[in-house]
Parts: sequence; C-alpha cells; structure tokens
Amino acid sequence: MYPTELPRNPVFPHARLLDNAHYFLKKARLKDEDQYPNIMASIIFCAFALESFLNCMGKLKLKKRWDELEQSNINPKGKLVILTLDFSDKIDFGKRPFQNFGEIFKYRNLLAHAKVESLKNANTPDESEWEKLSTIENAEKYYNDTNDMIDKLIEYAELPKLIKGTIQMFFGAGSHNNHATNS
Repeated sequence: MYPTELPRNPVFPHARLLDNAHYFLKKARLKDEDQYPNIMASIIFCAFALESFLNCMGKLKLKKRWDELEQSNINPKGKLVILTLDFSDKIDFGKRPFQNFGEIFKYRNLLAHAKVESLKNANTPDESEWEKLSTIENAEKYYNDTNDMIDKLIEYAELPKLIKGTIQMFFGAGSHNNHATNS
C-alpha cells in the first residue's frame, strides 16, 4: 500500500457533493413538487461525488503521479481501475454497488454532452435515453451505490475513515443533511 497521510486542513469536496445528491434525492421523494429536476440533480451529483472521491483517493495514494495521470484526461473508469490494482479481486463490476459505476457516468455524459435528438414518433411521448434513466428508483439506487462504493474503496484501500466525512462533521447540524444515514 501507498502512504495515505492526509494534508493539513483537508477539504473533501466529495462529501459536499454526496450531501447534495442526498439533498436533491430527499426533495425528489416529496410528491408536492416536480420530481424531475431533483432526480436529475441527485444522479448528476452522484457522478460528481464519485469522481471527486477518486481524485481524492488518487492524490492520497499516488501523490505527484496522480497529477501526471490526470493531465492525460483519464476517464473515471480508468481512474477506478488504476486505483484498485492492489485489490482488483474485490471489485466486481457485475454486482452492486460497482455494477452501476458505468451507468452513473453514462447518465452524466449523456447530459454533459447532450445533443438534439429525433424521437421516433412525434405523436407519442417517446423519451431520450437520459430521460428514461431519470427515475426516482434510479436516483435511489445510484445514491445508495455511490455511498457503498465510497465506503468499500475506503475500506479496501485502507484509507483514513475521516475522508468519508459528512458535511455535518465539519459544519454541525445546520448543514442540509447527513448522507451517512442513507435515509
């Protein structure tokens, strides 16, 4: 294993991003408003949190080599593969939570690189691929799997548990949620 000492006064953006995913998921669960924008935001923040966590893990594990790798524009799956080489036997992309890693980034990419589409029939409510993925069920699944992936990566890589930190740990009960409860 590589050294994992934390920098002085660390900032963990993935914790805030995962908190935001949970915040929008909770709003999406409310039936008194339009769920769609909150579902989309929750899923997108899951992708942001995962990639941010991988960047944190890379910086802790690979130090300056991580900076070099990032300059090569490596995609999130490539980051995950490189960072898990020491314990790749524990990562199963055929089972949850890691089976949804690709789906989460597919959704992010569909929106980040969205293009005008022609739907098959103008008289029926066809949906684009990203619209089909924008369900409360997927938002719940992706949020839970994002949380679980981060937990497993911390455990497998023997990272300090502090890096999971919720915003409440840093800012107290006034933050808008605590993702550690999975509620």
